[in-house]
Amino acid sequence: MVDSKRTRSVAVAIVACLAVAAYFVIGSGSSGRQASADTAAAAGDTVSVQGTGTVQGVPDRMSATFGVHATRGNVQDALDAVARDAQRVVSALRHAGVGNNDMRTTDLELYPHYNNNGGRDGYDASETVSATFHDLGSAGRHISATVAAAGNAATVNGLSFDLSSDTKLLTQARSAAFADAKARAQQYAELSGRSLGPVRHVTESIVSADAPQPQFYKGADLAAGGTAAAVPLRAGQQPVTVVVTVVWQLS
Repeated sequence: MVDSKRTRSVAVAIVACLAVAAYFVIGSGSSGRQASADTAAAAGDTVSVQGTGTVQGVPDRMSATFGVHATRGNVQDALDAVARDAQRVVSALRHAGVGNNDMRTTDLELYPHYNNNGGRDGYDASETVSATFHDLGSAGRHISATVAAAGNAATVNGLSFDLSSDTKLLTQARSAAFADAKARAQQYAELSGRSLGPVRHVTESIVSADAPQPQFYKGADLAAGGTAAAVPLRAGQQPVTVVVTVVWQLS
């Protein structure tokens, strides 16, 4: 009898120990999973904000596109006439100090010409040459002289101003864009009762300035009276804009 009671007592003690062990294992596992979930949730608490920075620069170079056009009774005469006028444009540009690297033929067209009755009575030919001027102070005078050299067949199809280097402006725009994003993120963090942690991700995009509207001038208008008056040019300012998207960790 005594041995039987001891055996039952030992069995009960073992069962009790196993129950306690199971409790701690299950409880510990649940607590570990909860802590892991809390950590994952904390890691996922971020705020993504977009910021914009814009600075103004003064253009220091200008591009102009010169066109010549001729209508003749046959193909060869039309091409010869355009070639002569285009060569006058190129020669005038070289005289103005425009180097070969800053000149480029951008278009050459040849097509039939039709009269008012729909009959073909010749051919139209045209050519365009683009040039870049690095001295804006004298560019207007050189444009007038270039068009006058080709006569009434010449036109200026468009002007555009540009920055030869925007490195410093981009640096300033980036700083302004990041400061803008951080101020917005700080406000959202405060509204949510949190504080900003480390930066997790940054993306950047540079916004190109809007292209200016083309300006059209005819050779006769630029050289009225036989004197090539300087075309008035105003470069104005050109914006350099950077947009950044920054993701912050929330503490």
